[in-house]
Amino acid sequence: MTHCQSQEYNLLELLLVRQGEIVDRDSIILSLWGEGYSSTATQSLNNLISHLRKYFSVDKSVRLETHAKVGYSLTADS
Repeated sequence: MTHCQSQEYNLLELLLVRQGEIVDRDSIILSLWGEGYSSTATQSLNNLISHLRKYFSVDKSVRLETHAKVGYSLTADS
């Protein structure tokens, strides 16, 4: 994996702690940007997810899945 930026790392950590679970978008946004997040948080989250997918594109044992209109889940084969 190449160097992760701070928010990418924070998102990855959040998904790893809840590995295999669907983490809803609102919870992720609240965790990463706090109560006073801006209207750009949704697009920022989309960008972070895209970056993480690029990092993991070479490792098929790691899956970052989108659950439409709900959130995301991260799973990894042992």
